[in-house]
Amino acid sequence: MAAQIALIGRWENDLPDDDIAAAVALPGKDAGTVLVRGLRGDLTAAKDIENRGLLTLENVLSLLTTVIQVDGLDDLGVEELMEFAEAKCHEVPGMGLAPATPCRGIETGPWDASEAHLHAGDRIDLGGLRLRREPGIRLDLPPSGRKHLAVTVIKGLTAIQLQAWSADSKTTWESSRQTLTREVRATGGDVAEWAGRVGLELRAEVPVAGPGGIQHVRFIGCDGPGWLIRGVISGEGAAPDSREEWPYDVYQSTVVVPGRRGNDGDPIPLREPRNLI
Repeated sequence: MAAQIALIGRWENDLPDDDIAAAVALPGKDAGTVLVRGLRGDLTAAKDIENRGLLTLENVLSLLTTVIQVDGLDDLGVEELMEFAEAKCHEVPGMGLAPATPCRGIETGPWDASEAHLHAGDRIDLGGLRLRREPGIRLDLPPSGRKHLAVTVIKGLTAIQLQAWSADSKTTWESSRQTLTREVRATGGDVAEWAGRVGLELRAEVPVAGPGGIQHVRFIGCDGPGWLIRGVISGEGAAPDSREEWPYDVYQSTVVVPGRRGNDGDPIPLREPRNLI
C-alpha cells in the first residue's frame, strides 16, 4: 500500500514513473515498468503482474526503497508516508492492484431522479439527464433523427459526452466495456482497462485522420436502478497523463431521469434545455 500511495503521489505531482521503473532492481524484462503501471491502476499490467508472480513482498519492498531513495525522503517523510498509507488502508479496504470500485451512494453520483434528497442543487434540465450548472461550460446536443440521445459538455479543451440507456441484467457497464474494447480494437486502436476515480474505466487510443493519427479517449460508466450511464472523455482531459478532475465531477454530479421504462438497451431521450440561463 505504501508503495502504491507513493507512486500515485508522484504522478499527482507531475513526477515521472520512468526513473523509478528504471532504478528498481527486479528480475525479468520490463518487470519494474509492469509493477509500477499495475500499482498505478493499469489493470492490464495488474494481470501481467499476477501471471508473472511479480507481486511479492521482496519486489514491493524493493520498489518502495527505490521511491524513498529517488525522492530523497528523510525519516520524517517516510514516517508520514507510512501513516498516510495506513489511513488509506482503513478508508479503502479493497485497495490493491485493483482498487475497490466506487459505487453510487450518498455522496457519489450519478444519481437516479428518485434520489432527490441526495442531489439537491440547481441543475440544467435536459429531460433524461440533469446536469450540474456551472459557469464557463458549453453544451452540444446534436439531433439523432427527431430525438436527442446524447449531450456533450465542453469546458476549455476538455469534453465529456453523456448518454444513458434503459437497462436490465443484460445491459451493464461490464458488458458495455467488453463491446467498446472489441469496437476500438476492430478499428486498429488500443485500449486498456484502468481502476480509476469512478471505478473501472477504459483508456483508449483511437485512429483518426489528421495530425498525429491518434485520439485519446476515456470511457467511464456505471449501472443504476434500471439504467446505464456512460461518459466519453476527450480532449486534454483524456491525455494519458491528465489528472483533470472536471469531467469526472460532471459525470458524478449528473442525475438520470429514466421516465417511462423502455426496453433493455433503449436510449433515454433528451430534450433542449428549458432553463439554460
